[in-house]
Amino acid sequence: MLPLVLYGKESQLSYCILSRVCELTGVAYLEQAYMEQTEIGQGHSPLGELPILRYQGTPVSSPVAALILLDTLTESLPLLPEEPGLRAQSIQWVEALFAIYGAGPAAGDAVTLEHAIQTSLQRSSYLIGKGYSLADLCLRQCLLKAGLSPHWSGETRNLLKYWQKRVESEEQSLRRRLQDVSPQPDLFLP
Repeated sequence: MLPLVLYGKESQLSYCILSRVCELTGVAYLEQAYMEQTEIGQGHSPLGELPILRYQGTPVSSPVAALILLDTLTESLPLLPEEPGLRAQSIQWVEALFAIYGAGPAAGDAVTLEHAIQTSLQRSSYLIGKGYSLADLCLRQCLLKAGLSPHWSGETRNLLKYWQKRVESEEQSLRRRLQDVSPQPDLFLP
């Protein structure tokens, strides 16, 4: 049996992002619909939330914690920067994206997000530093799921257009690198 179980469905942002990370890094997982609270039992998360992932029987209910776990499992294909400051920034982006897109972006959130995206992409080719990271993967999935805010300026849309081409290229590169990585038994896809 696979050590990783992913709960959810295609309509959920956390499921889309986690399954995309698994796909890009080659982590095999068992897909299951949400279980009833009674099936899960009590005490599986500090807030009593349903898990979105189980790793070797341990439930994880925070999407950000689940992404950090997946990044740890795929050391040969890391999606978080190694440098601690950039790593922290990437995690902050992921938390912000889940906070905004998890509940559906409000107009005020969309304006704040637009400003943050615009500032980052004017400074760099990616959201964090000079390379593709989990923050880029999450933003791409959020935009695929929810689309661009109709309030965003033409400048932001242009920055995102060029950013998206770079991100797609990086994801293709990840898939090629995955083919070169020797898989760990029972964790990576054959």
